[in-house]
Amino acid sequence: MKYGIIDLGSNTIRLVIFKYENEILSKTLNVKRSTQAISYVENGELTAVGIKAVTLALRELLLIAKAFDVDEMHIFATASLRNISNTQQAKEAIERNLNIKIDLLSGDEEAVFGFNGVKRGVVLPKIGVSVDIGGGSSEITYFANGVPINSISIPYGSLNMYLKHIRNIVPTAKEHEKMRADIQDALSKVDFLTNLKVDNLVGIGGSARSILKIYQAQNNLEESMYELIIPTAEITRTSMMVEGKKAAGIKLLLASVPDRLTTALPGAIIMDEICRNVQAKNFMLSRYGVREGYFYSRILKQE
Repeated sequence: MKYGIIDLGSNTIRLVIFKYENEILSKTLNVKRSTQAISYVENGELTAVGIKAVTLALRELLLIAKAFDVDEMHIFATASLRNISNTQQAKEAIERNLNIKIDLLSGDEEAVFGFNGVKRGVVLPKIGVSVDIGGGSSEITYFANGVPINSISIPYGSLNMYLKHIRNIVPTAKEHEKMRADIQDALSKVDFLTNLKVDNLVGIGGSARSILKIYQAQNNLEESMYELIIPTAEITRTSMMVEGKKAAGIKLLLASVPDRLTTALPGAIIMDEICRNVQAKNFMLSRYGVREGYFYSRILKQE
């Protein structure tokens, strides 16, 4: 069977078409639209213009899915609708216009689904932390022996950090400090992170991929990013780009992550603060994330 899954995120809206046969999951299409839904939020509400922009992007992706003759179609939303004050109004307006239901995930569900994808996409260390940095939130899961122990979603992602703090592309030293202060404050309120120490951190999603792409560019590596295990000091190195090194920083970003020009550094700063918080030494990337986890957990009802 073919399954269409649309991930309605704060930064991008992505359609993935999966084929599932003989208990093997394969990806036949992966396409995204960069709507930056969070940029349409004013006074906590997703504006009418924002609702229209999201609806138009979803309509286009649904037409693409229809052209591929999917057997089932699913849409789920994360912080894009979860972290606004008019969640129900916006959700119902989009559903009414498209005549399709949207599955609104809680922060805990998003974290658990992300981990359920991770454990199928990488050889997990015995103990570690997985991190999925989205546009409007970051999901953190502490796991041991392949089982999630604690999860949390914090309301900071790469795009809302950029919109809140950065005026240009590369942050100034002061903007850099303010972003770190926000993340440190959020992490200090998470009980299970207070005294947690792990050696290994597993990244999920676009911000994590950006970190590895930048590392590959800096070191002229052709090795697949999914085969790399890098010292977390390299994340610190990436996150410390500030305005004084603007030309070199922008050149590197253009060469390695042109589609994440404004969000790569905020994402790296968030990841760096989480690594520091749990004193992680090694960083690796999972091939699978929340969309694959959603498929197994919500559609197939597997843990």
